[in-house]
Amino acid sequence: MEEFRYRLEENLFALETELTQGTYRHGPYKVFTVSDAKKRSIAVASIKDRLVHRLLYDHLEEIYDPVFLFDAWSCRKEKGLHKAIERAQHFLHRFRDGWFWRGDVRKFFDNVDQSVLLSLLKRRVSDQRTLSLLSEVIGSYGSGIVTKVPIGARRGIPIGNVTSQIFANIYLHEFDRFVKHTLKVRGYLRYGDDFVFFAHSRVDLETASKTATAFLLNNLSLPLHPRNNVLLPCKRGLHFLGYQIFPNGRRLPRRTWNKLLRRLGLKNVASYAGLVRSEGNEKHVRRFEWETLALLDTEIVH
Repeated sequence: MEEFRYRLEENLFALETELTQGTYRHGPYKVFTVSDAKKRSIAVASIKDRLVHRLLYDHLEEIYDPVFLFDAWSCRKEKGLHKAIERAQHFLHRFRDGWFWRGDVRKFFDNVDQSVLLSLLKRRVSDQRTLSLLSEVIGSYGSGIVTKVPIGARRGIPIGNVTSQIFANIYLHEFDRFVKHTLKVRGYLRYGDDFVFFAHSRVDLETASKTATAFLLNNLSLPLHPRNNVLLPCKRGLHFLGYQIFPNGRRLPRRTWNKLLRRLGLKNVASYAGLVRSEGNEKHVRRFEWETLALLDTEIVH
């Protein structure tokens, strides 16, 4: 990284030449494992490759964001986690005498079929140089095998790539369209690979869930996580995106609160403060303020 920055102008001109002439080749990834609620492998590309990822992301965003469904909430401008939670509560209130089905994809990033993803991109991206570049970036990664091989029946997109965010929305847009236009589910939202259906009738919801599960597996090669496949009355409340959400309120579960306190640091204290004030109760706010003061005292001492 430092070497690239040291000769920044020279390297940028060289990259421009490679992209113009079609000679750009994606480099290897550095892989490391993070442990949160579960272990995940993060693949980090070189700074040169990340510049290419950003160019592709910005280009694809202009093409795809206008066609994404309103209720796709992840990694989009004017959307995001908190608005997805508010939307979920809106649906719970609207269907408060009904039912919800919550599901999420098991190992989504590992299970993305690269050939399917590329075929979806070809529907809206017509420029051949851009398609070639997309093929190069997609084919640079394989699930569990971080080496370069020709794209074909390969699976996986890296969690560490900014392009993977929009690739995920493009891939799951097929599911969004199927849910709204074929199943005609009136209450539906998705954040990443987590989604919720809402309906007044349990029977209708059971039928829709079976059809949707089959579509994901047969058309997108995506299996659902069996533990997170839940169908319950809306009155019981929905556990979604780390929150307990009810028709007339929501709260931070103890597990989420404890995780927040463990991760609290100077780099994230501002964002966590907004989270606690918007979603926590008075007790949470007071505790957070004391923890923040203790953190600042520790930093001053050191």
